[in-house]
Amino acid sequence: MLVPVLMLCFLAQQTFDLNSDKGRFALVAEKIQIPVFPVLQVLSATRDTLESNLVQMLKGVVLHQAMLSSLSSHLGPQDTVTELLADTRDLLIQIRMLLKTIQKDAAEQPAAPVLDLKLSGRVATHITLQHMQDFGQDMERILRVVSQANEDVTNEPTTPEQS
Repeated sequence: MLVPVLMLCFLAQQTFDLNSDKGRFALVAEKIQIPVFPVLQVLSATRDTLESNLVQMLKGVVLHQAMLSSLSSHLGPQDTVTELLADTRDLLIQIRMLLKTIQKDAAEQPAAPVLDLKLSGRVATHITLQHMQDFGQDMERILRVVSQANEDVTNEPTTPEQS
């Protein structure tokens, strides 16, 4: 993801590390009301877990997009921000397509939240980017598991009875 690149652009003086202690700024994040991303579950072999994770991913990516749009004026090169917003839009399309294929009934799509982030400096922007990166890493981990499971299923040898 481009969040670390944006963070490096934002922090001309590298006072903060994007991978610093996550709990260090928890009180500040709560005080300035930085939205919390949905929690993704460990995948099991059930369809429900995959579906619920995709729904949570969709909600998280919608929030990610809204937060990034809200932060864009505080960040570095706008072409990098624009590129990340385009990637986020593409990811939303892919998640919605996956949800359509596995959902039994059409679920309501989350609307983009109206954010009133009280970003008053580097710490707030740092915390927001850190939350965005953490959620992105969780999504990547889950999608890697899904991809590996899909490869395992498609690479299973067929027995003569199955042919």
